[in-house]
Amino acid sequence: MATTPMLKQYESIKAKVPDCILFFRLGDFYEMFADDALTAAPVLEIALTSREGGSGSRIPMCGVPHHSAENYIQKLIAAGFKVAICEQTEDPQQSKGIVKRDIVRIVSPGTVDTVAAEHKNNYLAAIYKEKDWGLAYLDLTTGDFRLFQTPSQQTLLNELNRINPAEIILPKEFAVSMSKALDGYYSNAADKTIFSSLAGFRERFHNYTGLLEQMPVSARAAGALWNYIKKNIPDSSLQNVIELKSCRQSEVMVLDRWTRKNLELVESSRFGDERGTIFDVLNLTKTAFGARMLRHWIQQPLLNKEQIEARLDTVEELTKNTFARQELFKCLSHVYDLERLTARLSYGKASPRDMLALAATLACLPEVRKIIHQHQVLTLTKYLEPISGLDDLSAKLLKAINPDAPVTLHEGNIINNGYIPEIDRLRAVASGGRDWIARLENQEREKTKIKSLKIGYNKVFGYYIEITNANSHLVPEDYIRKQTLANCERYITPELKEYEQQVLNAQEKLFDLEYAVYTELKDEVLSHTPPILNAAQAIGEIDVFLSLAEAAVRHHYVRPEINNEGTIHIVEGRHPVVEQVCNDLFVPNDTLLTSSKSLALITGPNMGGKSTYMRQVALIVLLSQVGSFVPAQKAAIALRDCIYTRVGASDNLASGQSTFMVEMNEVAFILQNAASRSLIILDEVGRGTATYDGLSLAWAIVEYLAGNPTAQPLTLFATHYHELTALETMFPAVFNLHVAVREKGSDILFLHKILPGKADRSYGLHVAKIAGLPLDLLKRAESILRELESLSGETYPDKATRVEVLQPSLFDQEEVHPLLKEVEEIDLDRMTPKQAMDYLYDLVSRIRSSKVL
Repeated sequence: MATTPMLKQYESIKAKVPDCILFFRLGDFYEMFADDALTAAPVLEIALTSREGGSGSRIPMCGVPHHSAENYIQKLIAAGFKVAICEQTEDPQQSKGIVKRDIVRIVSPGTVDTVAAEHKNNYLAAIYKEKDWGLAYLDLTTGDFRLFQTPSQQTLLNELNRINPAEIILPKEFAVSMSKALDGYYSNAADKTIFSSLAGFRERFHNYTGLLEQMPVSARAAGALWNYIKKNIPDSSLQNVIELKSCRQSEVMVLDRWTRKNLELVESSRFGDERGTIFDVLNLTKTAFGARMLRHWIQQPLLNKEQIEARLDTVEELTKNTFARQELFKCLSHVYDLERLTARLSYGKASPRDMLALAATLACLPEVRKIIHQHQVLTLTKYLEPISGLDDLSAKLLKAINPDAPVTLHEGNIINNGYIPEIDRLRAVASGGRDWIARLENQEREKTKIKSLKIGYNKVFGYYIEITNANSHLVPEDYIRKQTLANCERYITPELKEYEQQVLNAQEKLFDLEYAVYTELKDEVLSHTPPILNAAQAIGEIDVFLSLAEAAVRHHYVRPEINNEGTIHIVEGRHPVVEQVCNDLFVPNDTLLTSSKSLALITGPNMGGKSTYMRQVALIVLLSQVGSFVPAQKAAIALRDCIYTRVGASDNLASGQSTFMVEMNEVAFILQNAASRSLIILDEVGRGTATYDGLSLAWAIVEYLAGNPTAQPLTLFATHYHELTALETMFPAVFNLHVAVREKGSDILFLHKILPGKADRSYGLHVAKIAGLPLDLLKRAESILRELESLSGETYPDKATRVEVLQPSLFDQEEVHPLLKEVEEIDLDRMTPKQAMDYLYDLVSRIRSSKVL
């Protein structure tokens, strides 16, 4: 590409990082050349120029200012690129020839040190596979480092879906086989050596040897992740990463990706962000790290009854102690993001204002302790120790750092007046020594007899003595002309020049001394990293409890009763998100699921509220195990190991899967994994295929769930197959519910009330009318409906097939049940389809209850 020495240097460095856009430092700019420039310019919306490359050729180039590079790097990362930062590694004034340069770090989606999303973690994840699957993930911006190990690939994918990592690294040898599973994630296939060289990682985390031995595959993933970071950020000490935590599946509720999506826990399917989610309703936190913790809690409901009750105790106490809650909220509103401030300090990116923010946050801790003591908030006393011991550090920082400190270190004026006497002296000299200038000005006026003489300063000429042209005849011979203006002349004297040199020297010494003092303060803060992060953990939990308590008070939630008896009994339950939209118009509903009545078949019209009802039951169960109060008048909740949902229609055309195939995949996953302590939500299963195919599948699925007494999950099953309601008479575990409607002439009113019993109509034409379909079309549809309802049975399968579809187990090749002989004597073809199906259901019921079988 190039022949100039500088471009040759650029090419040699660029060859090291062919998969990155190279930010090449030239003076105060990062420059990009050739293909990098062509790629980056439109993304960054900056001008594309060119420069001489030798031999008359022109090379495309673009650049961004060094001081604002972070914003541009974020844009490139968001667009899916990696950025290599190449800095000058020697002082240009001291170098001979080309300034030495080298790559100081590589920025990728998982290794950024600044993120815009306050409420979300930015995880870098690593995956490894032996017998089990190992997963490790780390948020560099908070220091959160966790291990996860499982024998199931699906469970691994569920965890990935929960944490939603910004970047995933995995060995090259199974990158291809995992490509479909990891579709949608930013992933890097890495050499296997980074998964085997674990010495540095094990040395850093030698206190966690026991954990690493328990989770050996995850340890490999964690070691690879550590090696990847060290390679990309070679100078980082990662002092903010001080702890390894394990995520054990046995400790939290299983929530697969479909359930997270269907229940809209932290991300809305409509908006793609937090709006309209459970997190949005509950998030009244005052701190960014408290909000991140709340997201974790919502996505990881607990299984341990004692831990859940302990959380509920804290929420309950705070709901009752209004003054403590309000005062703590007020105090926490002044708290900054301790986790990310500590990370910025660790990476050498913290500004003086970051240090002030940290000091101000630590200064809030004594007030938090005082409020807990004053109001005797007993459940919060366990947090008093973690938020103690940092008062002296806070006081020192507030005394040392100038409250009006600039954004960057290069502007000076960092250290407060009165903290270091030598800094005060140098600052006085460097700021011009107003007293000295005033004395010299008076002295020169008396000496020259020029009353208008004045001493000034500008950055170009330094200090000067200004004399108007009218007084030029009085200028002493020792004055040296410096500048001529229209109405005056500017001069210097040896004395003034000497003072100017003192000022310049003082400025340089002041900058060096301020920087040295700031560095000492930063190092002292970093030495307190463990207690600062422990305090952040404690304040974050307090913030979450305050948020849950405030939400409970505002939205009239109640404390759930947690039981192990297998009963979910909800009185006047409400959907926590929908009720916010409906205000006082939301219709509450009751729910009772027990081990003996475990499957509710819900029929009724579209728009009647079946889906909302089922989701609200799932959410009330989930919130209970999070440790939150719930939207109900009363709630007794049986601990659930997992919640599974199949709701709505979607396809995956990129993988060659139709809507119905996706539905069957999800149902298969649920049936393979459901157990007696599961809660299952199934909405309109079987509607994606032909009527009898769908009916048969739906029927068999209900039988499968209700007919196994040893593994009978609690299930809500909404359907438009009214034929399924006959199962209530066949299986003791099954019972019917329906959505009430009120008919008035040709119009209907949806009451959104769930009542016992079955519905016999779906009111599809009424919903179509509400949606605004043309009147002529609706009239034609009504005509067709009447025709279909009056059709005889010949359009349906013959008699034997109909019975087999409904209940093939009734037939035995060697012996036929006596009651089936009725079928031969009844002319089903003369019946309407509904009459025929009702008769057959009744027949099946009599056969099941007879003593012959």
